[in-house]
Amino acid sequence: MHELLETFTTSALPPWAKWPPVYPVRLTGWQRPRYLSSPRMHAIRWLPATFALVALTALPRDASARRVHVACTDGDPTCDLDRSCDGVCRMVVGADSGAPLAVRLRRHERAPGRRVHRVGRDLVVAWCRPPSRPCKPPLTSGCRADMTADECAAHDGDFDHRGLLPDPSCHCRTRDGDTPCARDTDCQGMCLAPLGDRTFRCTAHVAEFGCFTVVDAQGTPHDLCID
Repeated sequence: MHELLETFTTSALPPWAKWPPVYPVRLTGWQRPRYLSSPRMHAIRWLPATFALVALTALPRDASARRVHVACTDGDPTCDLDRSCDGVCRMVVGADSGAPLAVRLRRHERAPGRRVHRVGRDLVVAWCRPPSRPCKPPLTSGCRADMTADECAAHDGDFDHRGLLPDPSCHCRTRDGDTPCARDTDCQGMCLAPLGDRTFRCTAHVAEFGCFTVVDAQGTPHDLCID
């Protein structure tokens, strides 16, 4: 009785419900069961290959490679070579990177921009952020710190050694040098005064070296030494 009941219940089930499954062989055309050619069976058939592909892509290509993030604000004289709010941050990324890396702002210069650049075996992700304060007056001469000696002279700059820099570079002249100022954004260069003095004036060059008192964008004085 038990054997008859087991035979009846097993034979009443469809082939895909039996375990272990027993698939018919040598069936083609209309004789082939639908469950063998269904989209679900095709998806299951490709699962091992899919898992293998995902595992291979997840492995790092180079274990020693690093991802370095650098950021600059448009017009910041400490990192933007042209020191002007023109929607582009021109940065020097790495000592042997060659030409400066230009990163543009997005969404009408209101959103940060990003650019990925390879330096040696490392990937450098350079970000350009929009300025959060009023920008300095732009240089009308087109001078930049990364220019050669001939280009620097043609754009009203001085190409020489300054501070502790090992190589000569282009030091751009300003058009508002020696004019009174109250905050940093009043000058094309820096607004500073000798130590212990509060008579602030704009500098003759975009960047100056030495010890002096500078004012920030809010007009707060700070003692600073630049080498």
